[in-house]
Amino acid sequence: MEQFGPNWTPLEYSAGVTADSAPTEAEAVRRGCDRVAVSSFTFQAPGFYQRHGYVETGRMLGIPDGHEDVHMFKRLTALPA
Repeated sequence: MEQFGPNWTPLEYSAGVTADSAPTEAEAVRRGCDRVAVSSFTFQAPGFYQRHGYVETGRMLGIPDGHEDVHMFKRLTALPA
């Protein structure tokens, strides 16, 4: 996993890669992150993120074929070791 600056960690998972976001979130906490922001097109995995505690913060309309880009946010707390 590559880090983009001191508090930016890309969360590279989706329903097809892993059914659990906890390992990636634990790594983000270990690196000092206290929140996560993601976006997912409506034809991808917004439901996955919502099932894992992410809250929708907005949508970008106008994606081809009637899709939308769903923006979500989750505040991270100290996860058990």
